[in-house]
Formats: sequence, C-alpha cells, structure tokens
Amino acid sequence: MIKKRYKKLIDITIQSLIDAQVQCVMLDIDSTLLKWRTQRVQENELTWCSAVQDAGITITLVSNATKSRAEKIALQIDSEFISPAYKPWPFGLLKAARMCAVKKENCIMIGDQILTDRFAAFFAGIRFVLLEPISNVEFGITKVNRFVEKHIMRRKNL
Repeated sequence: MIKKRYKKLIDITIQSLIDAQVQCVMLDIDSTLLKWRTQRVQENELTWCSAVQDAGITITLVSNATKSRAEKIALQIDSEFISPAYKPWPFGLLKAARMCAVKKENCIMIGDQILTDRFAAFFAGIRFVLLEPISNVEFGITKVNRFVEKHIMRRKNL
C-alpha cells in the first residue's frame, strides 16, 4: 500500500507502486527529485528511477520549471516530461496520462507542494504522494506557498 506522505522519494518502494497498480509515476522536479536550481540528479534518485522503469512503470516529469531545464533532467532519468505544466491546473497531469496511454486510476503524482502538486493531482483525479522538500532553499513564491501549506497541514493533521 502506498502511504500519502514520505520523507523522500527513495522511501517509496517499487513493490508498493506495483501493488497499487501504478503504471505511470508523474514526478515533480524541484525539491522532489532534486534541489531547486540544481541540474544533476543524485545517484540514489537515479537508481530509484531506473528500478521503477525496470518494473515496467513509466516516469514522466511534470514540472513548472522551464522546458530546457526539464528536458536536461528528463534525459538523465530517460523519461518524458511536461513543462511548463502550469500546476495547480490539472492539464499537465492529464497530458502526461495521455502520453503514457494510462488511465488516471493507474497514475500517481509525487511532489513536495500542496498548493501546486497536490491541487493539480486533485483536480485531475489522480492519486498523490507528498514528500518532504529536499531543501529549504527555494524560489520566492514557493516560500509563500510553504507558509500557507504549513497552516493547511496543521489544520488537517497531516
């Protein structure tokens, strides 16, 4: 069974994805896969992505990052990408599901933000897993979002 919240990406087991019948992992980039403003995916995350793909599960990056940055990162993990995804709107996630030729029920969005990643997944009707941010060095608007998210999480006991 997949939990709704994990500390980091590599804590999500491949078996839990298989058991949950996940065929497409939609993965955010910044503070989920790697630190904001960095370009290189770390070895642990590369290994996790490779294991997911070896299990027959497609990974698609769904990010609000620039297209050129998302493309560079997608090449490292051998995946497709949607960028900019315009999250919290659901359109990028729905496009990713179509690209993967997978029903929404067999997709999962993994991200670190409630106001972008979680809302996009909710509006798209796709399951969601929340990760703790990799780093506290973030884009200015993300810091504002974190302040709001902190209150949401406290209120919802997340």
